[in-house]
Amino acid sequence: MNLGIVFKKARANKTQIVVAKELNITVGVLSHYENNRSIPSLETFKGICKYYGLSADILLNIKDISQTPDPRGELLEHKLANIRDRMKKTQKEMASLIKVKTSMWSEYENGKRSPTIKKIQIICEKCKVSADYLIGINV
Repeated sequence: MNLGIVFKKARANKTQIVVAKELNITVGVLSHYENNRSIPSLETFKGICKYYGLSADILLNIKDISQTPDPRGELLEHKLANIRDRMKKTQKEMASLIKVKTSMWSEYENGKRSPTIKKIQIICEKCKVSADYLIGINV
């Protein structure tokens, strides 16, 4: 995942100071993202995608989307539970599928914790859902 290059190109002729201010992050944090020294949190990633008008599916290289589930609600945790229900899997089976502890998957579904961007990518690939759908980006 080489998000830094994409973020840098998307910034175009704007300065890091301007973009960081508009994204409500520091210039140092933006620099770390652009130089692949750190990966943004899920909320920051959503903000960057929306700010630049970028598709999370493209950024995360999600290609095989054969299922777009009907959401129970707009929240990520509802979408994750809905995906699990449609796949007829237990929380333990979903956790195993994306290589996290069952308690972690439970926290995802209960809204106590958000998956990392890497875990979002794995969920999308394994469950064949759109990252844009899952994290709520309309570009």
